Amino acid sequence: MFAFSTCWNSDRHIDGAAMLREIAGLGFTNIELSHGIRVSLIEGIQKALEKDPRLRVSSLHNYCPLPVGYIRSAPNVYDLSSERSSERAKAVRATIATMDFAEKMETRHIVLHLGGVRMKDPVEPLMASVAAGRRDTPEHRALVERARRHRDVRGRGAFAHAMKSLAALVEEARLRNLVLGVESRARLDEIPSESEMERLLAEFPPEHLGYWHDTGHVQMWENLGLADHAAWLKKFQGRLVGAHLHDVIWPEHDHQLPGDGSAPFDRLTALRADLPKVFEIHPGIPGEVLPGRLGSFMKKLAPLPP
Repeated sequence: MFAFSTCWNSDRHIDGAAMLREIAGLGFTNIELSHGIRVSLIEGIQKALEKDPRLRVSSLHNYCPLPVGYIRSAPNVYDLSSERSSERAKAVRATIATMDFAEKMETRHIVLHLGGVRMKDPVEPLMASVAAGRRDTPEHRALVERARRHRDVRGRGAFAHAMKSLAALVEEARLRNLVLGVESRARLDEIPSESEMERLLAEFPPEHLGYWHDTGHVQMWENLGLADHAAWLKKFQGRLVGAHLHDVIWPEHDHQLPGDGSAPFDRLTALRADLPKVFEIHPGIPGEVLPGRLGSFMKKLAPLPP
């Protein structure tokens, strides 16, 4: 099932109905309500869904709707891995508010960011090494291993806090029969790392917590030599509950149209599953190019076997 995210147009609409109509005009009836949904948009969203029975909400991207006082997309407004218990409590409460909204929107899937690690993202040395043509050398692989070890040590406390937050949220999801999708992240100083993703998926039941694959984010890791994109997806495909589809133009210009960057969509075979596959496209990409480009991409992707 293909869907389209409101991250493309929520910031420029004051009427939720007009926002959904614009997306429907691109040919999409399945829509992800992203992290830029202001409370003022909700009435229009509800009216649009009532008026057009073809439209359905495929997923929500936490935090949705935005907490009161925020008017721009803010997926990290609260940190589920914060060392401050008061901050984590706010994050849990705001996520539960997203669950309330999911029930109103009659959708089960919620995409989560888990927060970050208090450290400088060690990406600059890796980018410089790749730019110098050393990506596939022993020297670059040594840089990658040092960056991973440093991140794992610095991230222990934050990951433990994130797991505490998840314990409360997964229980809430169980009571409501919802599915939380922990999203692959773009930077090494975010949670979870690859090993942390393995640990949290092992800890919580698959009925209410799974893996949400972001093609742009994992491709950024591959570009730096931190991962093999297809191998990463294959590792977690057994817990896959959805995906964000977008591409990356080197070095880190993500949310581009599939095919404009380096993501190997022909090798990401697990994406053929009957799960939400949401186009998460940069707001600067003009609407007139989307139906043709995304239509041809869907035709190419959909017929391939799982």
